[in-house]
Amino acid sequence: MQISSSLMSAGVQTIKASQQQLASTAQTVANATVSDMPMMNIADLTQQLVQMDQAQHLAMVGGKMVEAASENIGTLINTMS
Repeated sequence: MQISSSLMSAGVQTIKASQQQLASTAQTVANATVSDMPMMNIADLTQQLVQMDQAQHLAMVGGKMVEAASENIGTLINTMS
């Protein structure tokens, strides 16, 4: 049961980290106004968009970790019954 709760906790922390990364990256993109665009390096904008994509994948990994922990807990409960 300890392994499952550790996995659950790690999954939740992973999801939280992805949310923080996404919020930070989205704020950076949102702060770039249209008048700033000629000055904003396209590579910088591309990097921000890649980080947003990474945050999405990180959230999906966290979700899979939580799902696996939930299944493990369910299996343990069924085994003990």
